[in-house]
Amino acid sequence: MEEGFGGGGSTTGNLHDYFAFKIQQNVHVAMIMNTGHQKFASRIFSNPSLYKRCNIIWQPNLSPETLKQIAELSLMQKKDDSDKNAQPPANWLLQSFVQLFQLAPSESQSPERFSIFVENFHQLLSSKRATIERRVNSLRGGVTKLTETRTAVAKLQKRAAKKSKQLAEKQAEADSALSEITKSMTSANEQKADMEGLKSATEAENLKIEEQKKLIDQQLSELSFLLGIFVEPLLKEAREAVGSIKSESLSEIRSLRAPPEAIRDILQAVLLFMGILDVSWEAMRKFLAKSGVKEEIINFDARRISPDTAKRVSALVKSKAPSFDPKNAKRASAAAAPLAAWVSANLQYALIVEKIAPLEQKKETLERNLNAAEKQMASLSKGLKTVDKRVEGLKSNFEVYMKEATEIKIGLEREQATLVVASTLVERLGDEYTRWQQQSKQLETELATIENCCLLGAAFLTFLGPSTEEVRTRTMQNWQSQFPQLPEGFDILRFLSTESEQLNWKQAGIPSNRLALENGAIIFRSKQTPFVIDPSGTIASFLFNYFKEIKKADGGAQLLVASQTDLMTQAKLVRVEIKRIILE
Repeated sequence: MEEGFGGGGSTTGNLHDYFAFKIQQNVHVAMIMNTGHQKFASRIFSNPSLYKRCNIIWQPNLSPETLKQIAELSLMQKKDDSDKNAQPPANWLLQSFVQLFQLAPSESQSPERFSIFVENFHQLLSSKRATIERRVNSLRGGVTKLTETRTAVAKLQKRAAKKSKQLAEKQAEADSALSEITKSMTSANEQKADMEGLKSATEAENLKIEEQKKLIDQQLSELSFLLGIFVEPLLKEAREAVGSIKSESLSEIRSLRAPPEAIRDILQAVLLFMGILDVSWEAMRKFLAKSGVKEEIINFDARRISPDTAKRVSALVKSKAPSFDPKNAKRASAAAAPLAAWVSANLQYALIVEKIAPLEQKKETLERNLNAAEKQMASLSKGLKTVDKRVEGLKSNFEVYMKEATEIKIGLEREQATLVVASTLVERLGDEYTRWQQQSKQLETELATIENCCLLGAAFLTFLGPSTEEVRTRTMQNWQSQFPQLPEGFDILRFLSTESEQLNWKQAGIPSNRLALENGAIIFRSKQTPFVIDPSGTIASFLFNYFKEIKKADGGAQLLVASQTDLMTQAKLVRVEIKRIILE
């Protein structure tokens, strides 16, 4: 510098002036000042060079785009360097930073606080997300373990039930074998006596059965003759008459609003034969409207008629005899006469079949009795020869069944003991299982809205520390209106601090009102070092108690008084063993 000063050829001035000249020429200083600060004006007036000798760029408020850029750059810098594929923050997130900042109390809207706002958000998001993910993983692990235990218990229960069933079966088989042994040995002699008595009784019974069969066969022959000669031709003729009914005649009947009594009675009998119990005029019209109704009537198998139906139709025909008279029926409708004839033929057929059926059943019963007696005789004869061999086989089976039952019982008792312990454990943890599942779902919901919650939390920590309770409430309401997707019953104090933390603070001496607890959350959660004005000394006492007793394992704390003469000496001594010094 001396060479430059000397080589300049100038004899005026001195080295200091030259140094000042070079400083002005080569050194440029940018000073950023907060126009909203309460001491801004006094600092400007006390340093007139700031506006006389400096170029001033007046930017009282940062634009929304600038704020978004600040937030984006800050968040990108804080992302993990190893995450090369990290995506830039979403536009809605950056816009939310700006909106919350603009809705904050005006005295807190400074660029510095905006940067702290972003830092608080990142810190809260990282902490909350890690905590929630850790709890979710822990709960999922617990639910998985309990599910596996339940599955194992269910398998044990199925296996135990299967073995219980096997044991019961083996025990039943053993009991049955023992019972059979007893019965077989005691009934061998009885069977011999029964055989002789049964033989005599069977021979006598056979004679009676043969006589009864002959009588029944004669009656059946007479009824079959009557059926074949008289009724079946009559039924065939009635079916042909039904087949000749014109569709127009059926349509004519169907179109009647109030049909003649004869038509209604005849159709009622037809419907009863068809198994239709609804005999209203609407049901009759619906039946006649069916496609292929004539074919259905023609192909009707009279053997399907039950005795109850035959009885009902017979009573109807007797009580309404004029309606079924061919002349009256034909006078009522061209289609009514064939239907009346069809009803009468089917009724006669059913009545004869009704008489035949008991005879046939009686004949079948007699034949079955005869066959049963013959089989019983054959069975007894064969049983007498094999009874001894069977008893020996049953004894052998009984021993096998008892051995298998004993083995199953031992295994079952062992598994049931294990099952009792496991079932008791699962039962005791049943409520816990449900609670874990509910908590896991709740945490997943919180994780989906964690960014919104952290935005509100960071804004509260950054901007509302100096505010009164009323301002905090009003501002929080304005902020929350920007985020419709928040957990139900979201509360900023519960979000920023747990109940156990609040309890610890109260034990350390912080007042129990909400405002004091919110201040505690701001002190311990904000990245910004808080400036606390507390003439009563409550906060200093609280911090000392908190770090000395509750956070003792974290280094503790020492309280020093600013007015003591050996303050610096005590501070140096304390810092050797204690991490925190609280200066009052």
